[in-house]
Amino acid sequence: MEEKTITIGNIVFTLTEFAIIKELMRGLARKEIAAALNKATATINTHIRAIYLKVGIRKVNAFIAWGFDRGFDKHGNYNPID
Repeated sequence: MEEKTITIGNIVFTLTEFAIIKELMRGLARKEIAAALNKATATINTHIRAIYLKVGIRKVNAFIAWGFDRGFDKHGNYNPID
């Protein structure tokens, strides 16, 4: 069974990746994200690498700026920008 997806701009993310993006935007550390999503930290690290690769970003600060530019706020809420 395929996981559902969400598209931000022209980039397709799985719902798991989207949940991780929301937690990153809230400023949570990888271990905190793992605890919040009930996943292993190694699994979160793998997903974050995939997210960064899709976005073309290597650093968390640049990723946060990318998220703000696309409609996320500091609480992890997402309101798409048209």
